[in-house]
Amino acid sequence: MPHYTRGEEIMNMVTHIVGGGLGVLILVCSVTVAALHADLWGIISAAIYGFSMVCLYSVSSVYHGLNMNRGKRVMQVIDHCTIYFLIAGTYTPILLAGIRLNDPALAWAV
Repeated sequence: MPHYTRGEEIMNMVTHIVGGGLGVLILVCSVTVAALHADLWGIISAAIYGFSMVCLYSVSSVYHGLNMNRGKRVMQVIDHCTIYFLIAGTYTPILLAGIRLNDPALAWAV
């Protein structure tokens, strides 16, 4: 496990809480814009993207807020797993709302 000072961990936790709050704002705004355009695929992809961002920053803030113990090691693994979840969430709008329109087979293949 990486060794951070308590101050570094607190700053990591605080910045990830801010990121989670911004993720909620992005989730609400992007779903609202897609809904105003009556774009079902846009709503779905925006919701997946926003949720994956909120999930990543929420888990990460909990991980950085814990003291060094077994729970922190478990949360580190979960924190690292949510990175891949955010990567998939980031590709979702590109594939569902962008590429799917021109080449649905390619969007589902990626």
